[in-house]
Amino acid sequence: MRTAMHRLVAAGAGALLLLASVTPPAAAAGPAHGTGGISFDYSFPAGDLCPFAVRWDEDGSRMQALTFPARPNGDQVTRYAGPQWSTVTNLDTGVSMVVGGGLRLDWVSHPDGTADVWVDGTVVAGYFPGDAATGFWVFHGRLHDTVGTDGWTTTAHEFTGGAVDLCAALAG
Repeated sequence: MRTAMHRLVAAGAGALLLLASVTPPAAAAGPAHGTGGISFDYSFPAGDLCPFAVRWDEDGSRMQALTFPARPNGDQVTRYAGPQWSTVTNLDTGVSMVVGGGLRLDWVSHPDGTADVWVDGTVVAGYFPGDAATGFWVFHGRLHDTVGTDGWTTTAHEFTGGAVDLCAALAG
């Protein structure tokens, strides 16, 4: 199953869009506050993220969520901040890694259907064929991805900081 945040912290896009869609108009005085962040558990077949099948379990249950009032240009910002833990597993060998840390993720939805995703901190990101980036990574630093109008495809990718290739690390 491929979704936008599989390309960058999977499944979060749906949660972000859902949170953004339920923000009341009265929120103009400040952001709407919520708890819980990006959490999911998916298995991907060989060839999607790595040459082998991989499971990605993401726990952002202790994160805080803020949905800001729409900007005058129509941009809608939803921010997740706090601790994020990922467990990634090579399903062929059973080799696993736990990646933890804090992050701030800003999902900026634009009126044209595209989005910019800005992440500061430690994040696990997976990219599929057709995306602007490739592979399955742990990034430590600042990441900026642009998501196309389909809501899933990463059309631009920039990163500064350190990175670990999870496919290589899980290969054993």
